[in-house]
Amino acid sequence: MNMTELLIGAIYFLAAVIGWFLKEALDNIKNTDKELNDFKVHVANEYTQKNDMRDVIKQINERFDRLETKIDRLMEGK
Repeated sequence: MNMTELLIGAIYFLAAVIGWFLKEALDNIKNTDKELNDFKVHVANEYTQKNDMRDVIKQINERFDRLETKIDRLMEGK
């Protein structure tokens, strides 16, 4: 083997190693992207949005206000 063949072989080997590392990196990126998407779906299904929570709290407060009014009316009648 002459020096040119060794150099070409080394270049091929280096290209293969770089290709393998790039493939692993891309696979990791794809896996992370899938996990992130799965997490987004989980969060959307399991947790409520702020606006929805505000509406529920508003409804609860309105019911407490009505209860307080009824209790006050009952207390005035006694």
